[in-house]
Order: sequence, then structure tokens, then C-alpha cells
Amino acid sequence: MSLAFAAVELFLLFAPGVIFRRSYLSYPFSKRFSASSASDEVLWAIIPAIALHLLGLAVLGLCWPQYGVDFQTLGVLLVGAKDDAASAAAFGNLGEHLWSIAGYNAGLYLLAVASGGGARQLVLRFELDRKFQVFRFSNDWYYLLTGRQWGLRHGRDFDVVWIDALVSTGKEVVIYSGVFDHFFLSRDGGLDSLCLREASRAPLQAYPPPERIEIPGEALVLKYEEIRNLNLAFYSLQDAAPADAE
Repeated sequence: MSLAFAAVELFLLFAPGVIFRRSYLSYPFSKRFSASSASDEVLWAIIPAIALHLLGLAVLGLCWPQYGVDFQTLGVLLVGAKDDAASAAAFGNLGEHLWSIAGYNAGLYLLAVASGGGARQLVLRFELDRKFQVFRFSNDWYYLLTGRQWGLRHGRDFDVVWIDALVSTGKEVVIYSGVFDHFFLSRDGGLDSLCLREASRAPLQAYPPPERIEIPGEALVLKYEEIRNLNLAFYSLQDAAPADAE
């Protein structure tokens, strides 16, 4: 039995768990899975993969009782057989039911995408990530820039996030200010850049300036590697005052 074939079969078995995890950690919560090793992917995928397979087999048994899993054939395909006849029979069984197996896996992958996204929405809706550390997403910038770190909600506690960023550009140190619009993650899950709307600038020595120096354009992009520190203020348009983020 080819080791490459066994590896492909194992990947297909664990693929629903990998898809579930990536759906759960989809942008903007994390990008760390893009830099993780294959062994890490398998480790974190085992539990959801087993749960999804059990659910899939239960649905299969209820809706299509004529189909089932031949665990003996599955074992032969994974670890091989002592004689060629058993291997030939296993591959024959695989070829005979190839489209049924493909349909089962395709349905399971769609279920993994939906359940991963659904689990993420449940965690956010009931704030389980703030109550239990195990549910917390790995991207701390998401919590800081959205106010979730302090339990603030957009539309309820604030409407806009105002950012003052101290930026070093060569020999000059400038404070850029504006309404937070978006952020981008680096490959390792850290902050790569920030986008500000209605941006303005002022040299640090003259801050606060008598008048704001407006920056034309749709948005100003600041590279995180050039930012020394950030000040965040959460404003409610109704109160016209910063929301308390303590």
C-alpha cells in the first residue's frame, strides 16, 4: 500500500476539521493558520473532524440507510492488507462507490464551512470570548480597535473610533489623526497597517495645531512598523463625547 495514498486518505478524513477551523478563524480574527505547520493543522482539526464525521454518518443513516461506511475497506486502504486480493477488493469497492463518497465529502465540507461560521457568530453574539479565555480569538488588535476589549459595541456604545497615531517618518515625528476605517493583518497575525478617513496631520512639536492640516484622499494608510503609539477614542454621535473605554 502506498504511503502517499494513505496520507491523502488521512488528509481527506481530517479536512472537515481543518475547514471548520479556518472558517471559525476567518478574517479579521486571525491569519495565524496561514503560517502554521501541517502537524498543527491536524492537531487542532481532530476534534471538529470527528464530530462532523459522526454528525455526517448520523444524517447518512437517517436519510440514506442503504449507504454506510465499510470500516474494513477503510482500514485496508489506510494500513494495507497482507494479500493482494484484499487490497484489490478494497480498491474495487472504492471505485464502485467513488461518486457517493465524493458527494458525502462535499456535503461534509459545506457543513464544516457553515458550522465554523455559525460557531463564530455564537461566540461573538453571547460574548463567550470575553467570558472564557478558551474562546478568545488570537488577534488582540481586533479586540482593541473594535472596542470589544472593554465590552463596547458599535452602534450601541459608540459610532466612530477616532485614532491619534504618533508616527516616525525619517527625522520628523508626526501625529496623524482620523476616523478608523479598517485594518490589515500581517501573515503572522499581527497588525500590518491601519486605514484612516478624514485624516489630518501635525508635527509633534506643534501639537495640537491651531488648525488641522487636512490630508486629501479617500483614506490614509499607516504602516504599523512606523507607528510609535496609538490613542483610541470611541465616540457616540448622539452624545458627541468619547465612550468610556476603561
